[in-house]
Amino acid sequence: MNLPSPPPRRPLESTRRHRRESFWQIVFPVIFVAALVIGLITALFVVGGSARTSIVADYALILTILPWLLIGLVIFGVFAGLIYGIVRLTKAIPPYSNEAQYVMQRVYFYVSFGMDRVAGFFIGIAAALNGIANFVQQQAMNGNGRSDENQSGISKEG
Repeated sequence: MNLPSPPPRRPLESTRRHRRESFWQIVFPVIFVAALVIGLITALFVVGGSARTSIVADYALILTILPWLLIGLVIFGVFAGLIYGIVRLTKAIPPYSNEAQYVMQRVYFYVSFGMDRVAGFFIGIAAALNGIANFVQQQAMNGNGRSDENQSGISKEG
């Protein structure tokens, strides 16, 4: 079954209008100003020579450096604020850190105390079970006719 192919896709009217407007509002002004600046610099060089071109280049360099200086000033302000905040925190933290150490010491004591009791409980259970197992083992050996021998299997007579 052959399906008919859809009609060719043409750009919408809004897309065509956007392309026209973007050229005249973005691309054309950038190209025009760049050509104008290049023309003015060339005319300045032809009319005034290299001395005036050097002055314009110096001003252009200054105008290029100024935004970077402002960015550097903002970064300097951020670092100065961080340093000031850290100094204030190091003056304010010692009493609180001392109190935190006392709290952690108490937590350590209670956790250690609780774990010792839990471990002691389980060690006691293990010891009791081992004692019961040892008793049952001795009774089993005594019931098998080996009453005259001790736990190591050596007779008492000898």
